[in-house]
Amino acid sequence: MSGFDFAFTLFGLVLGLAMAEVLAGFVRVLKARSLPAAKAGKSPKASSSEAVGRKNTRKIRIGWMTPVMGGIVVVDLVTAWNLAWLTLQEVSISIPVLVAGMVETGLYFVAASLVWPDEAKDWADLDNWFDRHKAQIGICLAFANVGFWLLYNASGIYSGFPPALAPYILATAALPFTRTRRQSALALAVLVACLTWVVGISTLRLLGWTPWATGMVPLAG
Repeated sequence: MSGFDFAFTLFGLVLGLAMAEVLAGFVRVLKARSLPAAKAGKSPKASSSEAVGRKNTRKIRIGWMTPVMGGIVVVDLVTAWNLAWLTLQEVSISIPVLVAGMVETGLYFVAASLVWPDEAKDWADLDNWFDRHKAQIGICLAFANVGFWLLYNASGIYSGFPPALAPYILATAALPFTRTRRQSALALAVLVACLTWVVGISTLRLLGWTPWATGMVPLAG
């Protein structure tokens, strides 16, 4: 096994677990929404029949902020996975490189673990969960993206600052300071726009339609 294979297996495992955390959290919420009211802390009589159980299922408002945050983390994870693949092919594997990589991927894992609650049935409105954990998620994503940009430039295969990166980092760093849902929504809108740009330009480059876009998005394809 080459040094690249060893390192990428390690980092890919952490990023894969982070992806699984987001998807598994969404599934937990869907399952919690179908729990009988008795299992959610109400009277056991509510689940005496299937019909009554359906009528008295736990009402959990998912909202849109937590799902959007989950989607942002998933797409960010995909771009990080791509950058890890490109970077690790050009750097010599050493303890500092492995430590730096684990810090970066660890930040993504923490962010992914905070997107959805462990016990969704305890939260009637997931927008409230978002309000409580948006700061930690934003900080993790901000530091992870800065770190990957530094590692990518240090590898020698890229030098520059992609246009979408600055507003993305600023929007993630702003999440701890948003005080209203409207402010949080604005930050999420900027994040979605930046990731849409990255995915869109990368797709056009893959199709060979944008030769002018070289260097604008440091992604393969």
